[in-house]
Amino acid sequence: MNHYFFPTPADFAFGGTMHLAPIGGGLPMTAEILCFPVDYQVDHLVTAGTINRPPPAHCLRNLRNAHLRGLRNEPGGAGFGDIIGAEDCHGGAPCR
Repeated sequence: MNHYFFPTPADFAFGGTMHLAPIGGGLPMTAEILCFPVDYQVDHLVTAGTINRPPPAHCLRNLRNAHLRGLRNEPGGAGFGDIIGAEDCHGGAPCR
């Protein structure tokens, strides 16, 4: 298993989603909710829309490391996971 992969620690109450855009420091983790499939019906639909452009590109290594720092700030998360170093960055845009 890749040493940069990390599941949420077992003693955490919930998993944390990784934000794909910089959110700044000090914000709480967003709970990752996993549930059983839901049988949706047409009358459950309130509105729909489309996304016509991709989100701005951000360095995934930096976003992932920020996510890890957030997990480490949670109770019981100190020392958890490995920071991805520059030597392991793929160097694609915008990380160059």
